Amino acid sequence: MPDPPDYPKHRPAISPPVPARGSGYASPGARKERLKKRTYRKLPAAAAPYAELHAVSAFSFLEGASLPEDLIQRAAELELPAVALIDRNGVYGAPRFYQAAKQAGIKALVGAEVVLEDDGQVSPGRQAGHRPLGLVPEPRPTANRGAEGAEPGRLTLLVASREGYRNLCRILTTAARGRPKGEAAADWELLAAHAGGLRCLTGGEEGPLARTLAAEGPEAARRLLERLQATFPGRVHVELQRHRQRDEEHRNQALLDLARRLRLPVVATNGVRYARPEDKPLHDVLTSLRHHTHLDAAGRLLAAHRERHLKTAADMARAFPELPGAVAAAAELAASLDFTLA
Repeated sequence: MPDPPDYPKHRPAISPPVPARGSGYASPGARKERLKKRTYRKLPAAAAPYAELHAVSAFSFLEGASLPEDLIQRAAELELPAVALIDRNGVYGAPRFYQAAKQAGIKALVGAEVVLEDDGQVSPGRQAGHRPLGLVPEPRPTANRGAEGAEPGRLTLLVASREGYRNLCRILTTAARGRPKGEAAADWELLAAHAGGLRCLTGGEEGPLARTLAAEGPEAARRLLERLQATFPGRVHVELQRHRQRDEEHRNQALLDLARRLRLPVVATNGVRYARPEDKPLHDVLTSLRHHTHLDAAGRLLAAHRERHLKTAADMARAFPELPGAVAAAAELAASLDFTLA
């Protein structure tokens, strides 16, 4: 079939127009030199790997606002390789957490926030309200160790082996024996007798180290850290959290100083209390119930920001730009823990 009259028999090669001399024309040599001097847009550095080592669920009554399955679903969306469930005084949610994690392809780590019977009382002659670190504003009432009605300190324990799981269960069972429901507490002798196979994180504002630091100062905190070292030799990690609170930054600086002095590893966590930012209103309601008040009167009992949710590795890297090793250490510690409910 013959081509239409206006259809060319031979298509010319398409080439960009050559600018005339004097109108921006550059010789081939000049173009080559210009290419050598061009700049390249640098891609952002890959975020340090991260695993969340401190998450509580609704099995921490009135403390966690998300079910174990909700935490795993969100962790899968954020591509976290591992998450540790650290509920208060129990491992009740661990089976459901493990089953959900198995389906999602996430490593489910086991642990607990163990309430201490004696988290170090305020020294004689020092008032509980004294803030040696000059914290501004004052920590929220839940962090005021020694104050009437204050909550006892909690130590974060992670299971590293089958021996550790047995020991954690023994600690939790003995701590609850003979006590009213919800008032279980472990003493230092119990921890020392069953410390094998367990890793210790110093915790956030709920931890005994933060409370001792705020109430009695760095030297008392150093003595507490040395006691933890003696109880869990080579298995103590100074825990840092950042939730955009000024008093927390004072604490973090003091904790970093202590970690360097005692040559202890530092690990970053987010102290997760709910899966997503939009879950914070429910957490506020639960906090008010726990303190026997209502939302309008809760005040500083409630967290100021929506920060205690699961975060990506990139989010944590942005939260700790000067401490990338602390973020990476969380993933390294998660990888080193061999025990799961499998």
